[in-house]
Amino acid sequence: MLRKCVAQDLVQETFLAALRTSASFAGRSSERAWLFGILRNKLADHYRLQNREIATADPEAPLPEEQGAFGRSGLGKDGWIIRLASGIPASAAGLAAR
Repeated sequence: MLRKCVAQDLVQETFLAALRTSASFAGRSSERAWLFGILRNKLADHYRLQNREIATADPEAPLPEEQGAFGRSGLGKDGWIIRLASGIPASAAGLAAR
């Protein structure tokens, strides 16, 4: 269900589009049917754009395909590096830093 403010915006966009294209109204249907057709197209555009948007609220959150890919240790996306580095002997750790 649309929020009230989104619905009001879509109705306003419908009337603006109707004013811009009023010269193209051929009169083959009622004005009400013409406006509802414009509104239907605005709704479709709204949902189409809404489905394209990607939430970027938390860029560090794991993607769905990454869920469980690195085990359940809770170390995050880079946790496998920490686990790998913790298994390197101290004598070999100096070689990796060079």
